[in-house]
Amino acid sequence: MAYDPIIKIHADKTDQGYFVNTNSDLVAMIPPNPGRILDVGCASGRLGEDIIKAKSPLEYVGIEIVPGVAEIARARLSRVLIGNAESILPALESESFDWVIMADLLEHTVDPWSVMNEVTRTLKIDGFLLLS
Repeated sequence: MAYDPIIKIHADKTDQGYFVNTNSDLVAMIPPNPGRILDVGCASGRLGEDIIKAKSPLEYVGIEIVPGVAEIARARLSRVLIGNAESILPALESESFDWVIMADLLEHTVDPWSVMNEVTRTLKIDGFLLLS
């Protein structure tokens, strides 16, 4: 993979506990049996792991830009795609997720408007966006 300054910035946070935090308030907002969930910026998968245990989604897919952190998430989530949101989201099927979670992620993207357009496209018509 070519040198990416965004990956370096985030990889430098690995030793600071940045990728292992979870937000119980977000878990509480997800209903039981929520269908398919996409977590954009899933970090090490701790939030997803908590949601999987408490809410039993059909599938929990994560996107994570830092390869080493994504590998940790793979042990916790159904599937993890490695790369930035701008390049991965366009390849996902339209109207394929019941929920999209973007917890403290949007401000880290290069083009937040294109990310939001793609997220909207991947949500089912009656889907939900959980954004913090």
